[in-house]
Formats: sequence, C-alpha cells, structure tokens
Amino acid sequence: MSAVDVGGLGRRARVTSLSVALRGRLAPITARIGALALAVFLRPLLALVLLALVVAVPSFLATVEGLLLQAVPRRERDRILSYTLEQILGAE
Repeated sequence: MSAVDVGGLGRRARVTSLSVALRGRLAPITARIGALALAVFLRPLLALVLLALVVAVPSFLATVEGLLLQAVPRRERDRILSYTLEQILGAE
C-alpha cells in the first residue's frame, strides 16, 4: 500500500509542478486578456470623458473671462464660478 501512496504522491507532485508552471505561463496571458477587455469596455467611456473635458474647460474659462470683463464683484463671481463648476462636475 505504501508503494501506491508513493506513486500517487509522485503523480500529484508532477501534476502540481505542471500546474504551477502552467499557471505561471498563463497568468500574464490572462492578465493581458483582462486588460484588453477592460480597455475595450472603457474606451467609449474615456472618449466621453475627453469630449466632456474638451467642452467643459473652455466653457469654464469663458465664464471666468466674462465675469472678469464685466467686473463682477468678487463675492458674486465666486458664487457664480462655484455654481458653474458644480454644474460641470455634476455635483448636487
């Protein structure tokens, strides 16, 4: 019976070492697949974020410039800019 156990241990040891080797080779591949899947999923979202920034930044700067050109008092200007920024960021 001990010979069977030893043989079983040897087979399990080989399977374990193969399993570890296979896991080591597959880990970077599965990580790459996950990263690509995530990139495919996130790309449209990133495009929307970049598009929003392309619109939001110039809009906010135009608001700042308009308030300065109209010589709006500082307290009122701060209130308007805070509101504008909240609207851009979607804060409640």
